[in-house]
Amino acid sequence: MPAPDNRPLFRFGDHVVAAALPLTTLVRATPGAGPPDITVSIQPLAAGHSAPVEAWRHHWVERSGQNSLSLALEGSIHRLRFHDQCDFLIDVAAGSIRAEPAHGLSQETLEHLLVDQALPRLLSHWGELVTHASVVDMGSAACAFIGHSGWGKSTLASLLRSAGHRLLSDDCALLRTDGATVHALATYPSLRMYED
Repeated sequence: MPAPDNRPLFRFGDHVVAAALPLTTLVRATPGAGPPDITVSIQPLAAGHSAPVEAWRHHWVERSGQNSLSLALEGSIHRLRFHDQCDFLIDVAAGSIRAEPAHGLSQETLEHLLVDQALPRLLSHWGELVTHASVVDMGSAACAFIGHSGWGKSTLASLLRSAGHRLLSDDCALLRTDGATVHALATYPSLRMYED
């Protein structure tokens, strides 16, 4: 069911997302899913023209010493900057994300950053429990693999999927508690694997 502005609708957990770009890793929302609670728009930047930021709140630094991700708060808007790739402006109250991709950024990379970073960030500000994990439906229970990038979460999930188990998510697990029970909601059923 298209959103009022004809953007296609997708599911991320039990949230409905209207996006200005095709999200190939997410499942399409079924007709009657209701209006979107998250909207995603795109405003491409001219080559080399990222918005100037006066005060960053935090930088995530790689072992090489280079910033990979920075966070700023501009009024009520959270700016996530993936250096030389994309800025995401997240309006928590409005449930909106505006992507400002760098010139030449691939559709695949833009989608990956949106699905793995910007959407989970918005949901965490809504009080959702989101964690970096791969999750597989094992029938009567779900199995979550939690750990740093490169530790084999996706590999283990892939092996279980090839054995017939349903993949619920890769890299981003949306968890809900009901008393002592924890439920895992499907976010995106695709795997990002290293070539080896």
